[in-house]
Amino acid sequence: MGGGNSWLPPRFCAAIASPAGSAQAGIVYAQKSDLMKLTLTATIEARKLNKRTLAALTTFPVTIPYGSTLENVKDLGKVTQFSYLGEPYDCETDRLAAASRPL
Repeated sequence: MGGGNSWLPPRFCAAIASPAGSAQAGIVYAQKSDLMKLTLTATIEARKLNKRTLAALTTFPVTIPYGSTLENVKDLGKVTQFSYLGEPYDCETDRLAAASRPL
């Protein structure tokens, strides 16, 4: 172990020394610029999520209007999570893809 990170296990030291976005020792670091922003081309319905646990707060969908900017977009396969006005939401990936474009 070397450098100023001697208190960390070697695999974490290697991951810290590697550039952001690289996968080394099973750790992936994402830069803020890696998170995508979208703008809506149609109104969508999405579920509001708990900020801390990201669990759905209600089963009723919330309407997000045309022209809104979605931030921190993360594709999780069947569902895509995003932030709108600082609050976390999720929506079916195919519906969001049909009603949005990259910003």
